[in-house]
Amino acid sequence: MRTLHIILLFLVTAITYGQDKTVKTKPEAVTVYLQSAKVEESGTVSLVKGKNTITIENLSNYIDTNTYQIGLSSGATLLSVTPGNNYLQADTFSESEQALMDERDALNLAIKYKEAEKSALAGEIQLIEENRKIGNTNEGWSTTQLAELATFYAQRIPEITKKQIKLDVELKELRDSITKVNKQLTETNTERNENRQLVTLEIEASRSMTTTVSLAYVVNNAGWQPLYDIRATSLEAPLSLVTKGKIYQNTGKDWDNVQLKVSTYLPKGNQNRPILNPFYIREQPTYAYAREDALEEVVVIAPEMVNSVQMRAKNKKALGDVAVTEVVEQQFNAVYVLNSEQSIASTGKGQTIILDTKEVNAEYVHHTIPKLTEETFLIAKIKNWRSLNLLLTEANLYFEGNFIGKTTINPNYTKDEYPLSLGVDERVVVKYRLLDNLSTKRTLSSKKVEAFGYEIAVRNNGPKAISIEIFDQLPISQNNKIEIEALDLAGGDYDKGTGSILWEKSLDAGAGTTINFNYEVKYPKDMVLQYY
Repeated sequence: MRTLHIILLFLVTAITYGQDKTVKTKPEAVTVYLQSAKVEESGTVSLVKGKNTITIENLSNYIDTNTYQIGLSSGATLLSVTPGNNYLQADTFSESEQALMDERDALNLAIKYKEAEKSALAGEIQLIEENRKIGNTNEGWSTTQLAELATFYAQRIPEITKKQIKLDVELKELRDSITKVNKQLTETNTERNENRQLVTLEIEASRSMTTTVSLAYVVNNAGWQPLYDIRATSLEAPLSLVTKGKIYQNTGKDWDNVQLKVSTYLPKGNQNRPILNPFYIREQPTYAYAREDALEEVVVIAPEMVNSVQMRAKNKKALGDVAVTEVVEQQFNAVYVLNSEQSIASTGKGQTIILDTKEVNAEYVHHTIPKLTEETFLIAKIKNWRSLNLLLTEANLYFEGNFIGKTTINPNYTKDEYPLSLGVDERVVVKYRLLDNLSTKRTLSSKKVEAFGYEIAVRNNGPKAISIEIFDQLPISQNNKIEIEALDLAGGDYDKGTGSILWEKSLDAGAGTTINFNYEVKYPKDMVLQYY
């Protein structure tokens, strides 16, 4: 009777607590962020009624354990989640990695054999040299023996030297082969042997059942880099904007045939909103005094003309989309959902995937700032550019089928129109020079007057008519004693706030234009001006 009670107690315990089990999961869906990735895995496991302990092993060491999300089928309740590590897990390698390591071991063994043979030859030479020294003393050696020793020495030493040279060549070849194998191992390394992380689940089952365990987590050592190809076939056709993603992952676990999403989101650890603290101001004591007889220095500031395109705005055309993948707009980001399953190996190498293709209507205009450079840039002005979900990166530029260089996409641009530089057009020639007859200095009763005159000559040597924006500038005075007077701006649009002058011209093929403009700067004759 006592035995029966023990058996029944054992059965009740087994039913109530179940057994420790290991479930195998594999990645099925991955959302790649800019500097991490969300991985979703799943697997099936049999549960007994009551409590069960389930372990999921072979997880990446780069998982953020605070991001685990567990899903179970109906009838199973998750009680606890405990991350951990299995340091006793044996190293595992792919077949290709194991073959390379076996080849490296064989090469190392061959080197040891060759080095042992080389060492034996060196010992033989040493023994012959010692016998030769004994023979030279002529103690107990006959003339015949000495002659035989000399003959042996003359024959054997060259043979040994030839073998040593051959062994050196063979050793070099073996070591070169090991170097190549090691490089190949580095290329194929998937870090599977480093996956030590695991997670233990306590599950309550309402009945004996087979359940699907879903596991989601965020893992580092993964991400993607945006790349753009911008192609313009002519000045009449829309731009072609190809968005590509260079996806990489070195998490230690291959993503085989997964549903892949690429997100522009950049997860941040600190999501706390900022707090505005009081801002105080008080009088700052002054201890330095200026000399009364010191000359007054006036600074004349000229704005940077590199950003002159940002100074003015006009209405342009709208955009058109031709989608390659589905693009999902979310509150904080855009997500590219690929239409077919993808495989990304855990090698750390980038794999480039086309994410989206758009046709973008743009107005093409040439743009030059002769004061800075006599080159003319072709600009594509894009309206509603924020709908393109652009990211900060370089873009490859193609015009009329030719690669012309790279440009930087800046999503922090604040204007409604985005001026996209398509590079230098060598067919538009610009010359810029100071006009001596309009550039003078003279002194009046209490003031100095400096006059400046410039000539800008532009010629369109291209086969088609163009529109061109020509920029220059007048200095900006920050002292009311300095007077800037525009004498003749040749019809240019002068913006006093920025100092910029804009001439908009249309040039037929082979046509040119010349712009002459001049201005004066008046200031007290005891002042010293600084231009910068």
